[in-house]
Amino acid sequence: MGKSKLERARICHRVAKRYLEHSQGAGLDKEDKKAVFYYQKAAILATEVFGAEAYSWMAYWGEKYYSDAQTLEWCLEAIELGNTEFYTYVGRSYYEGRGCVQNYQKALEYFNKAIEVNDKDYNAYFNLAELYFDGGEVVEQDYAKALEYYTIVANGADCEEPCYDEAFRRLSQIYEKGLGVEPDLKKAFEYLKESCEVWHWGD
Repeated sequence: MGKSKLERARICHRVAKRYLEHSQGAGLDKEDKKAVFYYQKAAILATEVFGAEAYSWMAYWGEKYYSDAQTLEWCLEAIELGNTEFYTYVGRSYYEGRGCVQNYQKALEYFNKAIEVNDKDYNAYFNLAELYFDGGEVVEQDYAKALEYYTIVANGADCEEPCYDEAFRRLSQIYEKGLGVEPDLKKAFEYLKESCEVWHWGD
């Protein structure tokens, strides 16, 4: 008598975890891809049991090994199954048209969702700031909101996050040009200096 779908899914799940354990710390591309292969099988065979874990790992590796469209699909599957950590990635995909048709409305929705579930998602704050800084069909240009969100990033983000020094550069630009605020060259210089220092440390 053949194995049930759940039994086969459990076997695939165990194999995926073995490949994952073998790869961790070693950076073995082949092992990662095999883990993705077996996680995908487990997810298809028993979505309710293994889907959330499987699609989360598949989305995690997607950006490194697979197409933007495939990665986005896995991120959306992971979100559908309860993993909210991919909201910002999905928002950025729609913002840039990466693996999908560019859609600022969806980008805005996913960035806001990201902040609702994690008020320390500074990449989401930064991307919202960019939307308000540029303005367009979805949101009106609003330098005050952009300033608010850039400031949140500058005050809270880890200096190793890419959005950190970018936020300081934008703040410098806002105060240098007086975008929604009185021009303040001293503040503009301080923010620019901070951005350069972060870049230097990153080297």
